[in-house]
Amino acid sequence: DSFNIGTFIGEDRLIRLGNPLCTNDAVVLNATETGATSYKWYKDNVLQLLPPLTSTFPVSAPGTYRVEIYFGSATCFSTGQAVIEYSNPPSIVDAVLVQCDPDLDGSATFNLKTADAVIKNSISGLGEVTYYETLPDAQNLIRPITNLSAYTTVPKTIYAAVANAFGCYNTAKVILQISNNGPIAEQRLTICDLDPDPIQDGIYEFNLSDADVLILT
Repeated sequence: DSFNIGTFIGEDRLIRLGNPLCTNDAVVLNATETGATSYKWYKDNVLQLLPPLTSTFPVSAPGTYRVEIYFGSATCFSTGQAVIEYSNPPSIVDAVLVQCDPDLDGSATFNLKTADAVIKNSISGLGEVTYYETLPDAQNLIRPITNLSAYTTVPKTIYAAVANAFGCYNTAKVILQISNNGPIAEQRLTICDLDPDPIQDGIYEFNLSDADVLILT
């Protein structure tokens, strides 16, 4: 009589199961069966043009993957299926930190953790933000900066990485700037002594906030 057996080719990778793949990740489905004479692979019910003895299938895109494994006849075959979903990386944003240079030596000490909230962009469920000297280090999660609360440096750009609930990482720039805390040029306010004669005494009220724009410029 006819029969149908199943083959495990790999686990489903689903968001609802908490195990989707991340962008640029890949997984290899393996349908190898002893005695098989040919394999037919399908993605979303579309036959893939692969050699008949191809027993593995590299997956790099979401979809429903199915295989038919034949054992010497057109009617005797096993089937296997896996559904693959991907999670997008979190939409984090770049940050700018500005610090004073009190001794005017061209460097300043930053608390990098003050950039966490900006980088996370109000997205809930994200993991801890980690910081790196270079973009490749951030992309590969190697050599993180350890002195986060007292990071002394000249002005430059470093990089941050943070993952979503599925472990999918994204990176952002952190621009470290030093403010110009040199002396502000002298500003001058002039006003008339508007006391009526004969009591003009060279004293009159000044509105010091009139100098705000000059000083801030």
